[in-house]
Amino acid sequence: TEELEVSEDETKAMLRKKKELETAISEGEGAIASLKEEISSLTASIKETDKKVEEATELRKQEHQEYKEERAANTAAKKIILMAKSRMDEFYKKKSSLMQASSHRALDSDDLAPPPETFDAYTTKGAEASKVTTMMEFMAEDLEKEIVDGEQEEKDSQASYEKFVADSAEKRSTTTEEIKAKERAKAQAEETVLKSKSMSKAESRKLMTQSEYVHNLHSECDWLLKNFNVRRRARDDEIDSLKRAKAVLSGASLD
Repeated sequence: TEELEVSEDETKAMLRKKKELETAISEGEGAIASLKEEISSLTASIKETDKKVEEATELRKQEHQEYKEERAANTAAKKIILMAKSRMDEFYKKKSSLMQASSHRALDSDDLAPPPETFDAYTTKGAEASKVTTMMEFMAEDLEKEIVDGEQEEKDSQASYEKFVADSAEKRSTTTEEIKAKERAKAQAEETVLKSKSMSKAESRKLMTQSEYVHNLHSECDWLLKNFNVRRRARDDEIDSLKRAKAVLSGASLD
């Protein structure tokens, strides 16, 4: 019947809607699972970045301390060397002055006395002293170069550290924003899944009611079809009986 056809069409529409809701639920739950994994990975990335910054900070402190100690040691060594060189220069300068004065006195006397026996020895020692002071100058220059190079290395290391910290902070900020965005997407997906599940349950209840209704319609139609011939014969007999009764009342013969 028309009513049965309409009911069956409604049932098909309900089934389609329920299937769409189930698909939406499945896709939503898959998206939620993926977002959870991504959020977990990003969170781990932030922790790793923080750990690297912490390690870099500790290393920078150690390097700076070593730089200060090395600079202090080189500065002290340079000071000692220059002080020793200065004293040696002063000593040999005085010694040279005394020898020159002695030589002048000898030349001014009538008797040309031979130079002291120690003069050659002093000359040799003076040459050796000159080599020593020259070597001290080189040592002081080397220490000064180490101090300058150390300062530049310290500046470069500090600049590199500061850039690393700044880059890490920017990365952390960007990753944090990504996490917030994914948290919002996850919350929205969870809300959609909850609504879809609620609608799916409602559709299931409607389908149960509709199925019972369609079942009853089918039963009624089946009963009508099954008893159609019986009812038709009964109706034909009833019509025939009415005709006979009418004929009797009209005086007609029933033979």
